[in-house]
Amino acid sequence: MPIVCLLLMLMTPLAALAAPVEVQQAGWQVAAGEGGLPDLQGDDWQALAADEQLNLGIVEHPVWLKYTVSRGNTPAVLVIPYALLNTVDFYWVKDGRVISEHHTGDLRAFDSRPVPHRYFVFPVPDDHATVTALIRVQTTGALQVPVEVHSAEAFLDKDQWVFAWLLVFTGIMVALALYNTFLFLLVRQWAYFWYVISV
Repeated sequence: MPIVCLLLMLMTPLAALAAPVEVQQAGWQVAAGEGGLPDLQGDDWQALAADEQLNLGIVEHPVWLKYTVSRGNTPAVLVIPYALLNTVDFYWVKDGRVISEHHTGDLRAFDSRPVPHRYFVFPVPDDHATVTALIRVQTTGALQVPVEVHSAEAFLDKDQWVFAWLLVFTGIMVALALYNTFLFLLVRQWAYFWYVISV
């Protein structure tokens, strides 16, 4: 048991233990028509806990999400770790005006993403003020929009650990494929060949 605890401590990214970037307010609403941005102070917003994942199932209409982020002097990113969203229109708003916008999604070109990553990653603007992220999402599948806000260092550290585990998993799969192929070459029975292919 002590060895397992030690391994878990070694695998825990140190940056993930740092103080998180603060999400002050979150909410969502159904998009009304194809008009402009929704009213930030309107009554149509439904409250959403900062760590709550919006999951509406399969819906045809687009949905707006709103996250008010305060990052202090630490570079930060807002991440949507769900890559199966058809369109994601993202706006950073400060003092009622849009300071940057991105239009991406899995139906749009990959280079439309501000950060080339498998998920949707949006850097929080550099000024140290509180900003609001407005996100318009529409998809033909399940409408799930998990939103995470991390310091850039914590995000990169966590991402490197995930990548390392994916490499370990891929290595194990390749080793098993080579092992089974070697066994087929020794046995030379077609029944085993079909077994190797199915595995």
